[in-house]
Amino acid sequence: MPQITKIIDRVIPKIECQNCFDVGIGDGETISTIIPFFGVKDLYGCDPSCKPTNIVLAEQVKYEDSSYYEQSFDLISFFDSLPCYYKIDGEKILDHAISKTNKLLIVWLPDGYYPYEPFKSCWHAEDFLKRGFCVYRAIDIHQGPPTIASGLLAYLIK
Repeated sequence: MPQITKIIDRVIPKIECQNCFDVGIGDGETISTIIPFFGVKDLYGCDPSCKPTNIVLAEQVKYEDSSYYEQSFDLISFFDSLPCYYKIDGEKILDHAISKTNKLLIVWLPDGYYPYEPFKSCWHAEDFLKRGFCVYRAIDIHQGPPTIASGLLAYLIK
């Protein structure tokens, strides 16, 4: 996902963060390209769909079932994981993450509907703007099966 790495490098102010919790961490490849921008030393995560392989402090569970759910982190991120929740549940998860973020919350996802089987909800800029996020719309940059679409980068600085 080098495109999102370049966008984050250009768009989000560099805020020093000691630790990060990535929701939907997968193999850790995406978040590993992002955390150097913020000086992250301690990386944690969870992913219900696969056992994280490259990240020592990661669990194979949903965010709300994670042992880290009630902990606060300097940086919390969702890269294509928020649409895996039904919208009403995703909104609760997002609001909870806002309350547990010390410095920076980053969300990357398709702009609107995206025909990918694990995705259960679609999100728009307004969903984030009403919560105080800054939003960057990346035209035709969200790549993956089965199509290319626009992406949303939403971030909240506390």
